[in-house]
Amino acid sequence: MEAQSRLSSADPAGTNLSDTLTISNKPFSVKLTDKLFSWWYKTKQPFSDKQTKTWACKNRVLVEEILAVEYVEKTAETKNGDIEMVSVNATAFRIHIIKRAPKHIWRTKSVEIYCSSSAQCALWVDSIRSLLDKYTNRPKSLLVFINPYGGRKKARKVFDEKVASIFDLAGITSHVIITERANHAKDYIMSRDLSRYDGIVCVGGDGMFAELLNGILWQYNSSLGIDLHDSTALLKRPDIRIGVIPAGSTDTVAYCTSGINDAITSALHIVVGDSMAIDVCSVRHGYSGQLLRFCVSMLAYGFYGDVLRDSETFRWMGPNRYNYSGFRTFLKNKSYQADISYLPSQALQTDHHPLQDGSRCYTGCSICKSASLLDLNGSIDYDGSISPALPDDNVDALSSLTASLTNVSLVSRQISTLSNVSPDSWTTVSGKYIGINALTISCRCATVPEGVSPACHLGDGSADLVMVHEASRLDYFRHLLRIQAKTSSQFDFNFVKVVRAKAFKVRVPSAVDPIASSAAQTASSFQRLDEPRNLMPVALSTWNCDGEIIEEPNIDVRVHCQLVKLFARGIEESYTKLDQCTSTCISCAEET
Repeated sequence: MEAQSRLSSADPAGTNLSDTLTISNKPFSVKLTDKLFSWWYKTKQPFSDKQTKTWACKNRVLVEEILAVEYVEKTAETKNGDIEMVSVNATAFRIHIIKRAPKHIWRTKSVEIYCSSSAQCALWVDSIRSLLDKYTNRPKSLLVFINPYGGRKKARKVFDEKVASIFDLAGITSHVIITERANHAKDYIMSRDLSRYDGIVCVGGDGMFAELLNGILWQYNSSLGIDLHDSTALLKRPDIRIGVIPAGSTDTVAYCTSGINDAITSALHIVVGDSMAIDVCSVRHGYSGQLLRFCVSMLAYGFYGDVLRDSETFRWMGPNRYNYSGFRTFLKNKSYQADISYLPSQALQTDHHPLQDGSRCYTGCSICKSASLLDLNGSIDYDGSISPALPDDNVDALSSLTASLTNVSLVSRQISTLSNVSPDSWTTVSGKYIGINALTISCRCATVPEGVSPACHLGDGSADLVMVHEASRLDYFRHLLRIQAKTSSQFDFNFVKVVRAKAFKVRVPSAVDPIASSAAQTASSFQRLDEPRNLMPVALSTWNCDGEIIEEPNIDVRVHCQLVKLFARGIEESYTKLDQCTSTCISCAEET
C-alpha cells in the first residue's frame, strides 16, 4: 500500500511533514518542521544466541543549515544506446546539509531519500524549498576578489577547487575578479555601484581583507557625503557584508571570526547568510587629522613595525620573510621614545568588562551585543534614552537591553565625537617602548592559537592597547614565547602594560610636523598632546597597520564599534550535537 505524507493540522501556519521514506534501502522515519529536518532508523537484530542488539541511526539538522535540496535524476538509455539524465517524475531527492567536524570545521553532507511516488517527492522538495526561501539573509549575488599573489599564491586554486562548487550548489551567482596589482580591489569598489550585490568576498590573506574593508568604508561613507578627513564626522556602517575565504599566510581574521582558516568552512558561513559586525579603528595623522587608513586587526609600532619594514627587502622569500626579519629585528632589540595618551573604556561607561576578567568572545557574545547599542557611534542621549537613530538590526534587542540601561553610566558621552570627553578622562604615559600594539581582535592564528590578546572582543567598541617597555633581549624573548603558550599570560611581566581603550594617540618627541599649528590642532576631535618638548634626534619606527606600512609616527586612533559586517557568526564555544549517528551510519553519504 502506497505510503502517504502526513501534514499536521495542529499548526496551520507552520510546517510539520512526516513519513516513512527509504534511505540506503532501509525504511527511515523522516520529519520536517519549521526548524528541524530529521531522519531516524531503529531495528533489532540478533547479536548472539541469547540476546539481540538494537541498531539505531539518528540524524537531525537545523533547517537554517540546509544548503539545498534537489531531485535525484534517473538514468535512461536512448535508442542509440547512450545514457541520459531524466528528472521528470522523480521519486527521490537529495538534501545537502552542513556537518560539523572537530576544531570548528564545517563540511557538506548529502543524503539521498527515496519516496514511493513522484507526488510525494515533489511535496517534500517544495516544502523544504519554501522554508529555505524564508531565509532572506542568504546571499544570491556576490562580488568575489581573488588575490593570486598573496600568501602561498594558491587563492585561485582554493576558490576553483573548494569554493565555487559550494556557491553553485546554493544557487549563488558570483562575479569573479582576479586582482592584478595592489589596491586593484579597492579602486574597483570605489568606482562601482555595489547595490546589485549581496556581499563582497575576498579570497586571499588579511591584507586582501584590509584592502576590501578600506574600499567599502571609503566608498559607502563618501557616497553619503561624509568627509572622512573630518575627524568630527560620524561614520556610517555599510549595509553590504564582507566574506573572507582564507588563502593567506596568517589568516587571523578567519581564525578570529570562525575559529579556523578553512576555505570550505568560510564558504559555508557565507552560504547560510551568517552575519556579525566587528570593530574598526580609524587611524589619523596626529596633527592634521587626515584619515590615513582603517585598521581591523593589529596596529603596531616598534618591533612589529620594524619586522614589516625589514621584510619588504625579502619579499622573494614569500611568507618565510616574516620569520627571517623577525629574527633580525629581535637581535637588534630596539626601543623607541614615545608619549601615549589613551581613553580607558571605563571613562565612558562603568559597566565595561575589565581586561582582567579573561572572558573570551564567542558566538552570541553578550558583551558585544550590549556594545552594539551602547557605543560611540550610537545615538544615546545623556538621560539614557535611546533615539530612533538606532540601526535597524538592533531594534529587536531594545527590549532585552532596556532593563540593563539603568546600570550604565553615560558620563561625558558625546556621541558623534570624543571632543566632549573630559581631559581628566585621558591617561598619558611616556617612556621608551619596544612595541606599542593595539588590537581590535584577538589575532589568533596557527602559531598563536589563543591570540596575541586572548580576551579581546570582536565588537565591544574598544581595543586592547599593549605597551611593551624597554627590556632586555632575554625578557622580551620570554614575552614572545608566552604569546604562543596556552597556560601562561604574556602580560605577566613588569615591563608590559595592557589597557582596554576607546581611543589613543601617540606622539614621538622629535617628529614635529613642520606645518603644525595651533589652529590645526584645534580642528581635531581629540584633545591634543602638547607640542613635543624633546627635540633631540631619536630613532623612529613605522606603524604596521594590518600588514601595511604607515610612515607617520604621530597618529590618533579611535575605535568605531561594529562599523563593518561580515559573513560570520564568531567562534562557537562548544558544539552540542543534535542526536548524531556514528560515522558508519548507513544513511551517511561521503563527505565532500
